[in-house]
Amino acid sequence: MENSHRQDTIAQQTTLENAFRMKIKNERSMAQMRSEIFKLKKQIQRERIHNYLNKFEWTKIKDELCELRAKDKFLKATMNDTNKVKVTMRARNFKLTQESDEIRQDIEKIEKEGIDISDLKQIYGFHNFDYADQAKRKVESIVGF
Repeated sequence: MENSHRQDTIAQQTTLENAFRMKIKNERSMAQMRSEIFKLKKQIQRERIHNYLNKFEWTKIKDELCELRAKDKFLKATMNDTNKVKVTMRARNFKLTQESDEIRQDIEKIEKEGIDISDLKQIYGFHNFDYADQAKRKVESIVGF
């Protein structure tokens, strides 16, 4: 009986030791799990921050891109306006050149008829024949056409 009691005591002790070992093992694994959970939480926080910063940077880049597109459109419109002005100026210069050629022809006609141009300049008070409109009006009034 004593032997069976002793065996029961040893069995209980072994069971207690095993339970204690299991408890320690479980506590270690729980600590490891807590540590892993903590690491995962930190990693998730870092990823969230990283994603937020990426979104912020992406938004900033999108805004800059929109600004650049707007500037590009403005510059293209300005270039088109400038080109239109250049075309208009070329047309005006061509027209003025034609008018000044016509005036020179009219002056040559007047000189052929014997009227002195210097007299006309003094009479009508203009000295620069580069002003095509004034000169043309004066010559037209003199020549009569």
